[in-house]
Amino acid sequence: MKQQLNGMYKQKKGFLGRLSDVDKAHNTRIAQCLTVLDRHMVGNRNFIIHVDGKPAGMMSMSVPPDGTPGDDGVKLHGLMSLPGTKGVGRKAIEQAVQLAMREGREGRVDLEFLEFSNSHDVYKNFGFRRNGNWDSNSMYLSPPDAKDFLRKSAGRSPSFVSTGN
Repeated sequence: MKQQLNGMYKQKKGFLGRLSDVDKAHNTRIAQCLTVLDRHMVGNRNFIIHVDGKPAGMMSMSVPPDGTPGDDGVKLHGLMSLPGTKGVGRKAIEQAVQLAMREGREGRVDLEFLEFSNSHDVYKNFGFRRNGNWDSNSMYLSPPDAKDFLRKSAGRSPSFVSTGN
């Protein structure tokens, strides 16, 4: 996956060799994805998310042993979608909730979001709530909210979108 991400960087073109703002934003997203891959894909269950047979993202989760204090759900360590995709995060959270249900965790999912991303707002829209203080980057999806999320997500599929190239 790392090699594939490195191959997605936009290169300077033409005599002046400048990147457009869109290409700079794309390269920033690739760098952020590599950071997530290197630092946060530490779970005991790692998945490559495919859309139309092509890699579209990655997710890393841990399922704590039964009886672990304070671990009522599965822990989402890292989730990233590649540039040019839409709906991959929703599909990944859906898979995490389903895994939590299969593991007897009633659908609870815990996660920490990265400060440099807009993922907090995305997770909030999915029904996640903050743990603890207002400045905490830890969130959870409660079992009732997990069931509601699955109901609202039914029939939605991730897709690749045009990147303007």
